[in-house]
Parts: sequence; structure tokens; C-alpha cells
Amino acid sequence: MPSTSPPLSRAADRSPAERVRLPILLLVAGVLLAALAVWAPAAEQRASSERTYELTRSGQLMLTAMLDQETGVRGYLLTADRRFLEPYGRGRAAFDGAEREVLREAGGDAEISGLVAESARIASDWQHEASDAVEHVRRHGAGTTTSTALRRKALMDRFRASNAKLIKAVDDRRRDALARSEVMPVVSILLLAAAGIAIGWAVVVRPRRRVAEEQRLARRYAAEQREFTEALQMTGNEDEANELLERHLERSLPGSDALVLRRNNSDNRLEVISAQTSADGVIEGLEGAEPRACIAIRYGRAHRQGGSTPPLVPCDLCGRDPAAGEATCVPSLVGGQVIGSVLVRHPHPLSEAEDARIGDSVTQAAPILANLRTLAKAERQAATDALTGMANARAVQDTLKRMVAQALRTGAPLTAVMVDLDHFKQLNDVYGHERGNEALAAVGQILTAGVRVSDFAGRYGGEEFILLLPDTAREGGVVLAEKLRRALGALVLPEVDRQVTASFGVASLPDDGIDAATLVRAADRALYQAKADGRDRVVAAQIERVMPPSTASVSPVT
Repeated sequence: MPSTSPPLSRAADRSPAERVRLPILLLVAGVLLAALAVWAPAAEQRASSERTYELTRSGQLMLTAMLDQETGVRGYLLTADRRFLEPYGRGRAAFDGAEREVLREAGGDAEISGLVAESARIASDWQHEASDAVEHVRRHGAGTTTSTALRRKALMDRFRASNAKLIKAVDDRRRDALARSEVMPVVSILLLAAAGIAIGWAVVVRPRRRVAEEQRLARRYAAEQREFTEALQMTGNEDEANELLERHLERSLPGSDALVLRRNNSDNRLEVISAQTSADGVIEGLEGAEPRACIAIRYGRAHRQGGSTPPLVPCDLCGRDPAAGEATCVPSLVGGQVIGSVLVRHPHPLSEAEDARIGDSVTQAAPILANLRTLAKAERQAATDALTGMANARAVQDTLKRMVAQALRTGAPLTAVMVDLDHFKQLNDVYGHERGNEALAAVGQILTAGVRVSDFAGRYGGEEFILLLPDTAREGGVVLAEKLRRALGALVLPEVDRQVTASFGVASLPDDGIDAATLVRAADRALYQAKADGRDRVVAAQIERVMPPSTASVSPVT
């Protein structure tokens, strides 16, 4: 007959091993669920952070590309040198690439896509203005109208504002993503056991804080780099840009000292841009140092010295002052050519981010430094007479106007001395143009060496020179002219058996002229009078013959 006893429950029917296995499985399942609940939002947060970073980076690259274009166009408009169009072309290509990258990372976000399109339209308008300006310079030479420059500036200001809105929109997306990712971990942690809370703390909170700190530092770094980029664009010369780079690195790395080294114009020694107190040992070692003395310049890559592991090839410059701590030296590379290096001394080892910050800053500054150096070289060449090394006629006119304006404003006298070589055509005809050029170069050296640092000496044209003597009355100009006349009379040229002489005309402002034109005209008349009186003499304006030549002087070339 059937049994009447109640059936045994499934729990009672289980063995002790089975009863232990279930809680373990439940605990494991709970831990896995907690891990999954934590991992999923963390992964989303990480993906969101990476996407935000890429969007921010691409947006900044758009701004950097526009700034590169502006630098190239500005240099080309000033000099008509097509080498300045290289950063302009690279900037246009980089801008297009950054625009595509932003649109790809936006993933169909309408607001961001709209902001990118707005920036692209402004950039296109600017590029159209820049292209017109470049074409104008190509056809007519350097120089553009103020109106075109103002239009480009207005478009660049609009682009900066649009780019800032884009960066802000990206930052808003980041905050929204962080807010969404915070809800799920908190709810999951509250619903799970103490083990889940501990796991959640270890897996979610700490990484999130680390990511948030990294993002905060990244935002701060991006802001500092933007400020550095904008300030770098405003620098007027290479020295100013180098000092700005030093200050930027020292601010970014507290407790550090930065020192910019560059190759000199002859490319045979190193120069220090600014003297830092803690780098006195390095500065002493740079006296007569060749570029190869810097390991970073020699190998074209970053060099680190002073850590626990000494480098295989030590650098005498970096290791000259061990008490200053560790040293990192990064070369400045432009188009594969090393134009200098940046030496940073820091008391403690650098993190990867700090190390990258130095490299990024140097890389960002290098092309601008190269452009400023090229621009300065072009300006010097444009104002220098190739034969004598003196200021050319263009620089003479500019300096004459400036010094006359200064003299009229202060009421101080200004004396002009016109110098013309006697019978220079005969010297050319008899001894050849090569000897004539040697004579001009030698006369230029004598005139330049015979004036004060505050004076000005230039080649007025042909065999004619001009001296401008601020704070000097006519009598002082006559004394200097006579001194130079005697120095020229003692000049001996190889293979030339004739004496090189010159006639001098002296005039002073305000006695002999009221402006630049009348001053030069008065000095010219005095010079013509010296020629008419027999040459090789000094004549002052309104005085027929102030100081006749010495009776012991040799007769001029006839």
C-alpha cells in the first residue's frame, strides 16, 4: 500500500556538499553581477572619456592648424618669401584632417556637427581672404592693405569664438556622460552585499576618481597649451618667443628651470637665450661649445640624465651641475633639421605626462621659432648692403626719418655727413671693378669703425656714404669728418698704388635744415663745394672751407 508519510523536501534531500555549493554559487553569481554592474558603466565612462578626449584634441588641432596658416600667410605677406607658405599649406591640410576627425568622433551629434560646420565656413572665408592676399603679393610684391588684414583678423576672431563653443559643447557631453555613468554603480552598490560594496569601491570609485583627476589635469594642460599657443603667436622676435617657452615650461613644471639653447647664425656654436641663476654651470660650459656638445642636438632625440641609471653617452652640458637634480633635454626639430634644444632641470623624475608636456611644448614652438628666425634674417638682408655690410639706401631713408623726428622732438642737434670717394670711376677703369669693390668694402669698414655706437653709418648709393650723428653740432661733425678723411688717406689696398681719398660735406639740424630732405640737401651742397675746391677735404654747410687738407697730404687720384 502506498506510504502516507509526507515527501521529503528537496533541501532535505541534498547532501551537505550540495547545501554548501548553492550559497557559494549565489555568492559567485552576486559577485559576477556586481562586477558586471560596475564594469558596464565603467566601460561606458572610459569610452566616453576617450571619445571626449579625441573630440577635444581634434578641435584644438583645428585651432592650431588655423594659427599655423595665419603665421605662414603673415610671414609671406611681409617678405614675399614662398617658404612661409609651407606652414600655410600644411595648416590647410591639417585643418581638413582635424575637421574629418571631429565629425567622425561626433558620431552624428547634431550640435557638434553644426558647430564644426560653422567653424569650417569661417575657416573657408578666412582661407579665401588669405588666398587673395597671397595672390596679391605674388603679383605685386610684399605688402597688403589694412582692410584685408582687418578682415582676416575679424574672421580669425570669429573662428576662435566658434572653436571655443565647440570645445565647450564637447565638455558638456563629457559631464552628461559622467552624470549618467554615476547612477548605475551607486544603485548597484546599494543593492548588493558588503562584498559588492567593497568590490564596487575598488573597481568603480577609485578608477573614476583617477579618470576625473586625469581629465582635470588634461583640461588644465589644454588650457595652458592654448594660452601658450596664443601668446606664442603674438611674439615679435625669436628671443621673445624663446623666453616665453622657458616661462611656460617652468610654470607647467613647478620647481624646474628651463634653458633654451640655439645654434648661432654661423651654425658653429651654441647660444643661451636667457641666463638662469641655477644654470650658471651650463652657461659657463657653453662658452665656445659646438652644437655637438649637446647630446640631444647631436642625435636629434630627447636626452635624460641624472636618474638612478646613468645614460650610455653622458652629456657634458646636462651633467655639469649635478646638484641641480635631473635634466631632460629635448631637441627643436623643424623639417628634420635641429635648430636648437631646450634643457629642463627638475628636482624629481618626471612622469610620462610631464615628459610628454615638454616634448609637446617644444614641438609646438619649434616651427614658430624657425619662422621668426627666417623672418628676422630676411629683414636684416633687406636692410643691409651686401658689399659693405652697412645699411643700404632703404635702411638709410628709414633711419634718417626716425633720427630727424627724434631730434626735432627733443630739440637736440643732428649732424649729417655726406662722404663721396674721389675719382672712383678712374680707380675702377684702371684697376678693375674687383679692386673697386674692395675699396668700397674697406671704406665702409673704416667709416663704421670710426663712429660711435649711437651714430649711424650707411651706404647712400654707388661710392657715396652718409653718417648721422645724433646730439652732435656741426663743429663736432667737422672734427669727426676730418678724422675719417685722414684714416681714409692712410688706407692701402693690395695691387693699388694710388691713394684712396674722399670729399666730405657736413650739415646740421636745425641750423642747416628743417627736415630730412633739407638736411641731406645742405650736406650734399657742402660735398659738391668740397669737390669743387679740389677734393680730399671737409666742407661744412654755409662755410666755404672749414678745414683744408693737411699740407702733408698726398694729392688725390686724378
